[in-house]
Amino acid sequence: MGKKESKRNYNMSDGRLVIECRSKLTSARRDKTEFEQRNIKEATHYAPFETQINAFSDLPTDVEEGGIKQEATEEKNRIGQTL
Repeated sequence: MGKKESKRNYNMSDGRLVIECRSKLTSARRDKTEFEQRNIKEATHYAPFETQINAFSDLPTDVEEGGIKQEATEEKNRIGQTL
């Protein structure tokens, strides 16, 4: 039985998603007066969203994950040849 591949809920690269999120955050902070009228504030909305953006951008990219997978496969094959 093969591994189940994860499916993303967005159709863009991770880098593009981070850029889009940061752009939305910048726009919200620029228009904070209007958002505060709707009870959307820095401490309760913007700061947690920025924390999530930073945590997501610190995750390994697909390219990095692929490299790790490739290295593990090469190591497995070397060990197999040695045996």
